[in-house]
Amino acid sequence: MVTESGYVVGVNTNSVSRAVSNQADINATYYAISSSEVVDFLNKNSIAYELAGTGGSGAPVLIIVLVVVVIAAAAAVAVILLKKKKASPEAGKAPASGKAFGTSKQPQRAFIRSMAVQHNGLALVVGAAPIMIGRDPANCKLVYVEGTTGVSGRHCSVSYDAAAGEFIVTDMRSTYGTFLLGGQKLNANVPCRLKPGDSFYVGDKANVIRLELG
Repeated sequence: MVTESGYVVGVNTNSVSRAVSNQADINATYYAISSSEVVDFLNKNSIAYELAGTGGSGAPVLIIVLVVVVIAAAAAVAVILLKKKKASPEAGKAPASGKAFGTSKQPQRAFIRSMAVQHNGLALVVGAAPIMIGRDPANCKLVYVEGTTGVSGRHCSVSYDAAAGEFIVTDMRSTYGTFLLGGQKLNANVPCRLKPGDSFYVGDKANVIRLELG
């Protein structure tokens, strides 16, 4: 279920219709899963998505629409593949041209995902150019609301080194500091390299940020 601008506000599931007094008119009722439930599903399965904000009812409005349909389709394909018989010995051989089919892999994208309640699972793509995290909306891409405990205006930056497969987190001389989950405080202006799946927090443990590939 999308708006005129293409934003996702729900997932259509079912409809019930009936004719009115044997005439051509039809009464129909349509059902859809709330985007709030979709967001919970995506968070539990560590699937990246982005939010455009919230609708009039307070439900989240998603920018990326593909995940729910793709997951359902992938599950169906997986069941079919599992039921197939073993391929013949010839099936695994490369074609005469020397090119093997199905060996190419799409490069994974790097994300940071805010686990803070105010961001509702927001995930942002990270590349070689650092993105800023903090309360200053003019300079930060991941923005915390004014008054968030422990977060400075320009708190820290994050980039991704694709060659090394590592995220680079740098504290920007924040007031309260940037910490690894174990409590280790990062030195100001000293890059810290972290692996996909690691997490850190800015100022307070309520402001955890997870590093992901997807």
